[in-house]
Amino acid sequence: MKTIKRNCYDSKNLFLNETICEIKKVYYSNIIGKATLFANTRLPFILLIFIYLFCFNISHAETKALYATVMNGSWSSTSIWNPTACPSLSDDITIIHSVANFTNLSITGSILIESSGTLSSLDMIVSNGAVLIISGTLNLDNLTLNNGSTLCILPSGVVAISGDFDNKNNTINVVVGGNLIVGGNFTNGYGGIISGSGAIFVSGIFDGAGTTFSISPTSSIPPNSTIQIELPIELLDFDVVATENDIIINWKTVSEINNDYFTIEKSSDCIFFTELARVVGAGNSNSIQEYTFSDIDMKEKISYYRLKQTDFDGQFKYCSQILAVSGNSEDNKISDVAISPCPFTENFYIQFFSENQESYILKIFDANNKCVFTNKLSVNAGINRHKINHLNSAPKGVYIIGIFKNKDKIYFGKILKY
Repeated sequence: MKTIKRNCYDSKNLFLNETICEIKKVYYSNIIGKATLFANTRLPFILLIFIYLFCFNISHAETKALYATVMNGSWSSTSIWNPTACPSLSDDITIIHSVANFTNLSITGSILIESSGTLSSLDMIVSNGAVLIISGTLNLDNLTLNNGSTLCILPSGVVAISGDFDNKNNTINVVVGGNLIVGGNFTNGYGGIISGSGAIFVSGIFDGAGTTFSISPTSSIPPNSTIQIELPIELLDFDVVATENDIIINWKTVSEINNDYFTIEKSSDCIFFTELARVVGAGNSNSIQEYTFSDIDMKEKISYYRLKQTDFDGQFKYCSQILAVSGNSEDNKISDVAISPCPFTENFYIQFFSENQESYILKIFDANNKCVFTNKLSVNAGINRHKINHLNSAPKGVYIIGIFKNKDKIYFGKILKY
């Protein structure tokens, strides 16, 4: 697969992350305050139009019903929704849990998938005036964006499409800040604009006269390519190590351009991350820079860490995979868990340190929490590395890796297949 990197300082992407922040403010705030928002914003005119259209859609949706999930389950099950009824596709819907739908969806309202949420469905059409915002995971067979629709994939969001992606002519409200994975063909029609600071993975061909990540026409992109925004830093290494008294986070960079600071984020469940610390960057550097931070909060059995980089213009990017480390509790004897590569195409490796010779159970779950693979792990004292090649024929998307001792959960982590 060919990788095409676009400079993150492209003028169309310069204020992308600020745009995303403004969009989320609008979504969660009262529409009455939007005039003040527009008066104070520093965004370019074309992005102001983007936010205006988004506000217009939300403000006109105030007469529609508001639905949110309260548990995992099937879309058609009334018990997973609040209020207790199946939402209409013209309603405003928030998905916080794992939801499976076994029909095609043609959206005329809005759907927000939070970072903890997953929606798996067949084909999806986003109609004129409809809004789709992804902070979690969306798994589809095919996705079509009609003229006048809005798609925003936030930095933590993943949209995995086993078939084709089709952005119709003159559809400009498309921002990819996370990962868009297309197993089939990728079409961006005449006048279509797809911008962002994320990555687009396509296994098929690129087609259409539109502009994708400043490349025009889209049809000029070679088949089976990855398009991504080039980071202002080149990360050499990122690791997390538990000691008796603290957890040490270390990372190295080969080069840095316009790098303001790093943010270490921490989670206890690999879903909800909070800021742990900020570490000042080197600004501009062409030599190896080493960084370290000590986390003395070790009350969780397992903690997850990731690294975010922010430049002087406010743009940010998650520049590492998520790493997990176990504390020093007596009932949890593995640490320094790392899964790589992420994303993967056929095989991946799971590596961890074990204090003792043990036997564990490895389980892999799909986005619908269905166990798709179970295997016994024979573990030696010290560093262990296991190759996992049992998802070769599995669909693209997000999978959960679980390691268990008897019935106790020792480790949970996410991995992405494209």
